[in-house]
Amino acid sequence: SDRASPPPPPPSASGVLQMSWSEVLGLGGARALVGRGVHLYVFVHGFHGNSFDLRGMRNQLALLHPDKASARYLLSSCNEDHTASASFETLGANLAREVLAFIDQEGISATLARLSFVGHSFGAVICRAALAHELLRPLWPKLHTYISLSGPHLGMLYGSNTLVEIGIWGIRKWNKKARAFASHRPPLCSPPPLTPPPLPLQARCLTELSLKDERLPAATFLYRLSKGESLRHFTNVLFVSSAEDRYVPHHSARVQLCPEAIHDPRQGSTFVSMVHNLMAPLHRCNMLHVDVSFGAGSGNTKPALAQQLDAAIGRAAHISFLEHRYFTEMFVHVYLSYLV
Repeated sequence: SDRASPPPPPPSASGVLQMSWSEVLGLGGARALVGRGVHLYVFVHGFHGNSFDLRGMRNQLALLHPDKASARYLLSSCNEDHTASASFETLGANLAREVLAFIDQEGISATLARLSFVGHSFGAVICRAALAHELLRPLWPKLHTYISLSGPHLGMLYGSNTLVEIGIWGIRKWNKKARAFASHRPPLCSPPPLTPPPLPLQARCLTELSLKDERLPAATFLYRLSKGESLRHFTNVLFVSSAEDRYVPHHSARVQLCPEAIHDPRQGSTFVSMVHNLMAPLHRCNMLHVDVSFGAGSGNTKPALAQQLDAAIGRAAHISFLEHRYFTEMFVHVYLSYLV
């Protein structure tokens, strides 16, 4: 059932971690599930991430899980070398094959009862792309919980971080110039170049996040993905975000409208349609918005200058979803009933 989204907590002046408290399910139902088959948890990292990014949440869940014998954990590694070059469709296909290979390797195809996904940043979108792949469609009836940790589900439109926007723009420009240079062929009479031309940096997924991978907005990958049906098969859907995270726009992580989109005559209608496409099918799910305030320097052991730089570019909160031990412990403890 839908629940009203709580207002984001005020920034913590004391540097103490805060979370928006939502109604949680009782553990009685979780204990009733003990012995009802294998529950596979898939953890998916983000841009330039690796399989160890979400190990803290995996470890905490393994510690508190009421039926440890039935739980299996997959820390995805198939896309570690590809997030900076491939498209979301390719990344999703890689994840889909990795999940099936893991199920086969563990020998749990006959006993698999529930399948849950936890994705951080780009990983949350990669999870959705994998679920849209035909390889995972037979597993839709087993989907249980989907957790998005600051995932850019609506792309990077209307972001407030100028540095991130400039970075994405620069990578896309470099991509075009590198491809043009690599495709240049010198005349036959010219001597061979001393060094080969640089390979183009594809960064296809960054272009897709900007909704500029196609000329028509309705043809872009994120828009087409928003029309998918996989999320509605989950029992629980949690969108976890932080207003302090300036890497991913807050409205994109929460899948909500923003004033800029409503007044944008060019791409606003596409943005509104994406929000509707994603949220409308979730009326039968336990859908929650969880907003987190990490506080200034809370749980951060980096030097003061590094902390100030991370906070200035909005990186601190984005990475805290992975590195903040108190957040991980609190989140798994409070929302354990949604996870098991």
